[in-house]
Amino acid sequence: MIDFFEELHFEYSTIKARRAVKKTIFAVLIAACLSAVNPALSTADSGDDVARGKAFFIKGLYFEAADEFRKAVEADPKDITARVYLGMAYYESGRFGPALDTFKKVVQLAPNDRRGYNYLGFIYMDLGLLDDAVAAYTRLTEIDPTNAVAAADLGAAYYKKGKINKSVDFFKKALSIRPFSPLALKNLGFIYSVEGKWPEAIDELVLARMVDAQYSDVEFMLRDFLDRARPFLDNWLKNSPDDPRPHYYIAYASAFKGGYFGEADWNIAMGEISKAVSLDPRNAKFCVARALILTLQMAFPQAIGVSKECVALDPGDWQAWKGLAEEELALGNAQDGLAAAEKAAEISPGVISVEENLGVAWSEKADDEKALNHFENAARLGARSGLLEYDLAVTYHNLKNFDMAWEHARLAQSLGYGDADRLIKELESVSKEPAVYP
Repeated sequence: MIDFFEELHFEYSTIKARRAVKKTIFAVLIAACLSAVNPALSTADSGDDVARGKAFFIKGLYFEAADEFRKAVEADPKDITARVYLGMAYYESGRFGPALDTFKKVVQLAPNDRRGYNYLGFIYMDLGLLDDAVAAYTRLTEIDPTNAVAAADLGAAYYKKGKINKSVDFFKKALSIRPFSPLALKNLGFIYSVEGKWPEAIDELVLARMVDAQYSDVEFMLRDFLDRARPFLDNWLKNSPDDPRPHYYIAYASAFKGGYFGEADWNIAMGEISKAVSLDPRNAKFCVARALILTLQMAFPQAIGVSKECVALDPGDWQAWKGLAEEELALGNAQDGLAAAEKAAEISPGVISVEENLGVAWSEKADDEKALNHFENAARLGARSGLLEYDLAVTYHNLKNFDMAWEHARLAQSLGYGDADRLIKELESVSKEPAVYP
């Protein structure tokens, strides 16, 4: 039985994550589909019916969208993409039976279409048909063995079946494919917490936050873990006062105290992390934590000094360089921030937060083409936050690609990013919003 905490924290699909934050804007869902498309099996959209369907979907009119997509399928039964859109509209309108039938037809017509198996697994999970979900995700991993999300979703299906060891195996497989998958890190951390392995659970969540602090509810989850782990950590410290590790974890627990809206105990946090560093001064992990706790207090000059100590201690630690980049950028030091972010990317390519930092740095240097490249890299790696969508919108606006600026501004607005309203008003003065997004 899945309890409330599990429903709150355990994320079994990137699509589920998007829906959890009410990302019903069609452009995001279509991007997810098109990332898995097999060009050999899909034909072009069936004209106006698909265009009208997209427009209805954007407005949340899923029944009307389904009507248009159904017309497109009737006009061209071989249009696999239109059929996928139809299944999505059925699902969003709560018609799970027709959605399942549609995606079954997709994989019947296109046996290697990843989208079909992805959505089948997703719907089966929602309906509690776990054996069918395992079968769908297993087939997806066979078609695309380098798909980290598919491996993570299969791990989630096994977890819900109670097969914890297999679940952990597939989350680790996802991380072997994409070492910085926040989805896999978060879910692996959740399993460790259920097993009472608090240090391991916290480590996974700290890393997930380093990779993408905006990802789903990772910040809330980390705070919750640290609160619930506090008795364990206090007892560990009592029994092993000269072990630096409990000091390290209690420092984080104090910095993230009280859940999402809690008040941090900065004096305790700084005292404990300083103690950890004094007990093990060569440990770069402790050094990075000290810099982060200073950053959380917005003490950026001091944090920069500590981060420079961290990169001197371990020049190959991408987290130290990433922290230094963020601190320099926070003070408006674009060139130094860029240099640190480039070093982090050189050490560990494919980290969402590092790509975002590179985008910010190039934006500060007024090179919007390079900024766009890095912001889009972050999006391709799985980042979807109001802040990133806003950065994309501003960059497209600067490049005078107003259609794309509108698309990302609306996405940022749907995710509750306040500055998006101002940008939309500015766009209204220079460009008419497209009826259908590209």
